[in-house]
Amino acid sequence: TVDLLDSSPIYPREVFADAIAERAVEVIPVHNHPLGSSSLHSRIWRPLAGSPRQGGSGDPSPGPYPRVPKGFLSLKAGAAFDPLSGSKRPRSTQKKRYHLAAMLREKELIGEAVEERERAYAPYSGFKVGAALLSRDGRVFTGCNVENASYGLTVCAERVALFKAISEGAREFEAIAIACGKGPCAPCGACRQVLYEFAPDLLVIMTDAQGREVRRAKLSELLPQGFGPKSLRD
Repeated sequence: TVDLLDSSPIYPREVFADAIAERAVEVIPVHNHPLGSSSLHSRIWRPLAGSPRQGGSGDPSPGPYPRVPKGFLSLKAGAAFDPLSGSKRPRSTQKKRYHLAAMLREKELIGEAVEERERAYAPYSGFKVGAALLSRDGRVFTGCNVENASYGLTVCAERVALFKAISEGAREFEAIAIACGKGPCAPCGACRQVLYEFAPDLLVIMTDAQGREVRRAKLSELLPQGFGPKSLRD
């Protein structure tokens, strides 16, 4: 068998480390969930009915998505903790399963960004952008660019998604997908700086308007030697 994660340079070794659990999941609007949300486009992944919760016995009732133990997807030597059985699983099996889970989650995130791009307000440039930001607790916050007749007041899709997330209580983030026009495009310098404030190691997934061509980079690679909260303490 081929070890997908070791043979592919595409995915970081701890991609979505605290956001993916090995179970069937569904996408539901956050505003119908006890966590609460005023956004119709925010999403949260939770176990399907009959899929056991961490430390539970299959209760399908709504509730906060169980936080995955730290290091759950860590691909260091040894076995990984399985929250469903309470046991440890061999490292090789773990890597293959969660590499595929990461691929599925990325596809969903790209789909949200592509869909959100259609909502962009860009009457002046015609350049539409959609973004989907994944928080560590599994929620997805979307945003599109909003232009203004006073051009300097235009707000990018990435910042709209981030500000929406912050206003709803999210503070830690795993990845962001950005959908542009004919090809993938990186976030502008202002967006890189604003995102860096909360997630220097954010996985940035860049794609085109159809979600076909995909490029990936860490935010710290797009903004090397970035200035953030730690800089003020040093």
